[in-house]
Amino acid sequence: MDAALDGVNNHRLALGFGCFACGIILVARVTRAECIAIVAAVAIAIACITHVRVQKLLTAMLGIVVVGALAGVLALTRAQKVPFAGLDGHHIVVEAVALERPRIQETALMRARIVVVRAPISEAARGLPGAVALVSFPADTPSSLAGQRVIIRGRLDLPGGSRNDGEPAQRDELADQGVSLILVAHHAGDVRAVGAAAGWEAWWARARALLAGAIESRLPALEATVLEGILWGDRGNLPAALRQEFSDTGTVHVLTTAGLHLGIMAAMLTQLATFLPIARPVRAVLVVAGSWLYAALAGMHLPTVRAATMLTAGTVAVELGRARTASAVLSAAALAVVVPHPLVLLSPSFSMSFACVAGIALISPILSALGVREGCGLPRIMVELLRTSCAVQVALWPLQALYFNAFTPYAIITNMIVVPLVGVVMAAGSLLAISTLVVPLLAGAVSHIAWWGLTFIIATVQQFATLPYAHLDMPPPSHVFLLMYWAMLGLLFIALQRNLATRKVLMVSLCARALLVFVYCLPGIAEARSRDMRVDVLDVGQADCIVIRAPGGHAMLVDGGGRLERTTSGAVVAAPLGDRVA
Repeated sequence: MDAALDGVNNHRLALGFGCFACGIILVARVTRAECIAIVAAVAIAIACITHVRVQKLLTAMLGIVVVGALAGVLALTRAQKVPFAGLDGHHIVVEAVALERPRIQETALMRARIVVVRAPISEAARGLPGAVALVSFPADTPSSLAGQRVIIRGRLDLPGGSRNDGEPAQRDELADQGVSLILVAHHAGDVRAVGAAAGWEAWWARARALLAGAIESRLPALEATVLEGILWGDRGNLPAALRQEFSDTGTVHVLTTAGLHLGIMAAMLTQLATFLPIARPVRAVLVVAGSWLYAALAGMHLPTVRAATMLTAGTVAVELGRARTASAVLSAAALAVVVPHPLVLLSPSFSMSFACVAGIALISPILSALGVREGCGLPRIMVELLRTSCAVQVALWPLQALYFNAFTPYAIITNMIVVPLVGVVMAAGSLLAISTLVVPLLAGAVSHIAWWGLTFIIATVQQFATLPYAHLDMPPPSHVFLLMYWAMLGLLFIALQRNLATRKVLMVSLCARALLVFVYCLPGIAEARSRDMRVDVLDVGQADCIVIRAPGGHAMLVDGGGRLERTTSGAVVAAPLGDRVA
């Protein structure tokens, strides 16, 4: 027992984060009364334990859970109290700073930070300054708005929740972009610029627009859009078909500025800093500062801030000699992200970001022990790419199925090709943007390198997306499956680290895989054997639909009608559709 406790003590920071996260999840998923009852039952159980060290450890863990629960309660209270909720559906007039160029879709969309409310003058309106709005307006409005002070007249709409159980809420998706409300302007004259805005956000917005203009003057439209997505996450004008192809091949992450991009940028900065005659701590400070400047260029979206925070926490831990284990570095980064914003723990992007890093730390050694290492007959760079791609996909596929009901079989090989090219494209694209503005003679040669890299990335994605079974629909796994999945990966890691007999480990892992398959399929088996009829009413946008699932696997989809705006369609049902369907 003491040896086991000593092993746990080596990962106490990870254990502390796990307990803190459990507290947040507890208050978010169960009622307050149930939460209190669970904590009280656990406290009574701990009081009955006679082993002193175990009792002290469990008491400390329960205390951290309670702290996490309190943090979650405070965060939920803040999220539910929207100071301008009384203006929902009302028209307002505000002065704001345009944070980006408009993205042209059916209408133009851009983010803007509200500075002053001109109308109405009310208590609710006092909560608007400082909030970021997603502004929707006619596409014929001038596009040169980034970094400008704009007057906006429009209808304020609060982002909605989930339309159906299990679907992501609009407010959560917009919160990842820092957006709190939606402003809908109906006429081109409702959004007009009145001059350049002051402040660092406006300066970075103008810098992005300037660099984007430089890139677009040297590259074709499609390649320029992909490059802007890679460099600072601006993929708003990417064709929908190509965006779906990136998703189907598991490479859409290269178009979102997050951990991969911050890591590549930090690696480039580190390589450049080695040529300077400075001490290692100063070099680390420069790399961290440069990474945060890059995050500011990318717009300080939540995934970018999270990645920069992880990088900073990891760098500080290494420089202070506190990076004894990968779990300590990862937990320190997670705490740095979650403590100021507890509810971010519940977002898919947080889960997938940390699962990706944890997968590399946990699964790469497993693959290495199983033979995917130097000396296996492949070049070193190929071994690293294969091991990292496999580790990431093994870690992410359950979450991909949970959040997106999808599985991308070709993601491993596609990422092995695309991810190394992203580093080349980032270096060439950065040099292209700067040289176009500073040394135009150099820009021509650099633009060819960037174009070749971008063309190869796009062609690779499109080619793999057209292969059979590039996108497979998957039922979401249960939370029991997810816990068992990661627990078994952890046990496999420990077994291989302790040099247990590989043959026995493989036999046990095969049995574990069979058990996981059974647990994954169990909900489907139970539903197939059920003799009950299940009726689900779904919100599909303009109306409702009804899904009827009968015993034996039979399913029927019924159009539930609905009423379009300003019409009487669906007001009277003469004969319900499906009333005679057998």
